[in-house]
Amino acid sequence: AGAAARGRLSGDASRLSRPGLSASGRAARYGADDPAAAAAYFEELESRTSGEAAYMSAFYAGRLRAKQAERVGASLKAGKDALSRARASLGRAVAAAPTGADRDAALWYLLETRASGDTAAYVAELERLAPSWHDPLRLTDIVDSLVVSLARARDWKTVARLDGILPVGVDADLRARVRYMAARSL
Repeated sequence: AGAAARGRLSGDASRLSRPGLSASGRAARYGADDPAAAAAYFEELESRTSGEAAYMSAFYAGRLRAKQAERVGASLKAGKDALSRARASLGRAVAAAPTGADRDAALWYLLETRASGDTAAYVAELERLAPSWHDPLRLTDIVDSLVVSLARARDWKTVARLDGILPVGVDADLRARVRYMAARSL
């Protein structure tokens, strides 16, 4: 999100195209030296747009704040603040998503912001978000990682809880694995 892109904010921001916003967001996510400044750009852009442009802006602001937290260290105050802002931006992206697939993408990254922290908070977030998933198959990889972590920790009680959380339509192999592990733990 360089000076040329920032210059477009002074014009009609609602004319920004999805491909343009997506390219700018990916460039900032993978190439920005200062993810906080890039996130601030997308936050400002979000405040000046609506519809799909607001969704894209909130989505990339959230991704960039998550990157900021990762760089700073999520356990430090600045990292916690960045992570909180990432969750807020991604929550706005969920609300503004123009399609089910867009909502799922924002939900996935929102859930991912909990993946490296407290397992109980992560599972609670999964429980809160799972019913709103458009295509539960998109949950597979992130939930599979959670199941592996729970198995390593021998947290069978939480594995058993997952069976009740996973929505209808989730990957059948994943559900079978969760049920098998839960049954073996009894």
